Amino acid sequence: MVKRVMPIAVLMVVCLSGVGSAKEVTPMQVLFTTKQFFPTCSEVTIFSSKEYFQKNKDKIARAAAQNKIKPHVYIVEKSTDIGNALSSIADNSILVIFDSATLDKSNNKLYILSKCKTKKVTIITSSQQFSNSGALLGILLDNDHKIKMVLNLKHNSFLKDKFTPDTIAKFGIAKVIE
Repeated sequence: MVKRVMPIAVLMVVCLSGVGSAKEVTPMQVLFTTKQFFPTCSEVTIFSSKEYFQKNKDKIARAAAQNKIKPHVYIVEKSTDIGNALSSIADNSILVIFDSATLDKSNNKLYILSKCKTKKVTIITSSQQFSNSGALLGILLDNDHKIKMVLNLKHNSFLKDKFTPDTIAKFGIAKVIE
């Protein structure tokens, strides 16, 4: 019996693309991708605005359950919330950041990135600003409202060995920042 294996990039395209044009990256797309890149991941910390969380609470719970990931959600509405949330993140863990006006402010973004770099916390985001500034993986919408993945190794040198050219091709990463 011949066993067929679907390449991961094809599987991810099928799972990440929605029906019709998407307006934003969904929690399922982010957590599914997180699990594909880090299969042993069992927990993630999530930073979200109150508005985004209220709108997507059930979707986050469903995506976490389907991907067997325990989410630790922190609502970040003001700058002081960031320090409290960051202090509870363990070293070498994963932080998921959804779009948020508070989190995208330059000083907040730089603070989060510097603290995460020190603690070797991997950031996965749906925010274009965080993706460009230093998050390891951006799961973003392009101009045609299709999902594209951006890998930022410039600020995540501790993970460079994990992302070989073969791995990058296998996952269908559209852009690599080195």
